[in-house]
Amino acid sequence: MPGGATYFYGGDDFLQDYLNGVTDQQWDELTTFSQTPEAGNLGVNGRTRTLLDGRQVLCDPYCPSEISDVTEITNAAYARLDYGIDMDSGWSITGNIGLRYVETKVKNDALIAFPDPGQFDDPVFDENGVQVGGGNGDGVVQVSEVTDSCPPPVPGAPDGGYAPQILYCQLTGDRLTEFASLYTGELIPDRRDITFDHWLPAFNIRLDNGSGLVLRGAVSKAISRPDLNLFNAGGVLGFSGRVDSGPPLSIRTGNRNLRPIKSWNYDLSAEWYFDDVGSITAAFFLKDITGIIQTGTGLVNYTAPSGGSQDVIINGPANDLDGTLKGFELAYQQVYDFLPGLLSGLGTQLSYTYVDASDFVTPDISDIGSPSVNSSGGPLNGGAFTGEVPNSGTSKHTVNATVFYERGPISARAVYNWRSRFLVTPRDDLFPFSPTFQESGGQLDASLFYTVNDHLKLGVQGVNLLDQVTKLSTVIDYDGTRVLSAAFRNDRRYTFLARFNF
Repeated sequence: MPGGATYFYGGDDFLQDYLNGVTDQQWDELTTFSQTPEAGNLGVNGRTRTLLDGRQVLCDPYCPSEISDVTEITNAAYARLDYGIDMDSGWSITGNIGLRYVETKVKNDALIAFPDPGQFDDPVFDENGVQVGGGNGDGVVQVSEVTDSCPPPVPGAPDGGYAPQILYCQLTGDRLTEFASLYTGELIPDRRDITFDHWLPAFNIRLDNGSGLVLRGAVSKAISRPDLNLFNAGGVLGFSGRVDSGPPLSIRTGNRNLRPIKSWNYDLSAEWYFDDVGSITAAFFLKDITGIIQTGTGLVNYTAPSGGSQDVIINGPANDLDGTLKGFELAYQQVYDFLPGLLSGLGTQLSYTYVDASDFVTPDISDIGSPSVNSSGGPLNGGAFTGEVPNSGTSKHTVNATVFYERGPISARAVYNWRSRFLVTPRDDLFPFSPTFQESGGQLDASLFYTVNDHLKLGVQGVNLLDQVTKLSTVIDYDGTRVLSAAFRNDRRYTFLARFNF
């Protein structure tokens, strides 16, 4: 502003100014004047990074660590045999048997680095060029260089008073010698293709008595591939924090050994069609699931170019959880076209679903080969009342009810969805760090449309018409007692629409 009373930062087109470098110039002027220590923290322009091999690259605009370069190639073949038979009793049997073969190849260049010896070996000089710490700079870490870097322990303090980052100061004897020998800085490129294949059979059968009663059965095997970014592995190995036993090095990264989640699916249903648009159905389902991906810990052996190999603890995605999910669904649907006049457009859809996911408990452990729900790959560190809680996001009971009207140009629908309580998180961020649940609740939505002609439809939609409040509760004792800990109101929302067809 004139006179320097105010500095207007950003302009009318901030994005274009940023891309053109104008914002960078303004930022430099502002930070130079204010002497802020945040001078280098504007956006993504001009950033550089030092790679594991020592090369410095300019981020354009993304840095290498922000790019996940993964390629997936899938080959598949499928065969199906349809069958059918009509019996003298009036029943008919139809269905099919199928088999799918799927091969998946994932390509990803990974680079793992053993710890930098300079952490302990590089000499430290004062302003007069006198060495005041560090090592001898010969590129080989000695045991004495590790111990000399450690502050004196605090008598009586847990872990000697050492922070988690320097728990290696508690190492002694052969374990300390092994730890020092691993600080070589060697690079391990990993360009192996990740290949896995699966045979996926499927069987379906349908029995129809010709009078509206239908029985169905199905057995199939299915897979769900991991997200591609989960294969992106790389980084620098560091101390695992395991002082007494176990591999001394670990890394938090992706997992090139991930495999798809596998599921055997069993379905059985009985359906009665008593009208053109009228049915009552009962269905049972069971899914035997293996290899559910959680954040967990595993072991991978890395061989350095010098020939030495080392088991390393991997903290990251892992196929650690198995279990069986089962349940049943009851459903009813009918259009009441037998009603007189305008009422003949009425109809309803009702369903109830029960799900038993008790096999999938949330663990409170994080040993090698064990799952953890902590995104850092460490123990859950839940509060005293955590124990084993249900799988997150799964409700035992779900009810859906729909009332609709379709007649002439008018189309109306009201839908109510309700679900029983379910676990949101096994560890709240606030004391006492207990499991948090979302309490049972439902929501009513509705819509009304009027077709003006073949090209124009007008309507209104309403969401959360009952102004449902979402309530969270937290466990406060060993009996599982929960108290209200938070409430959220999303308000009613209305949308007016006009739909055009050309």
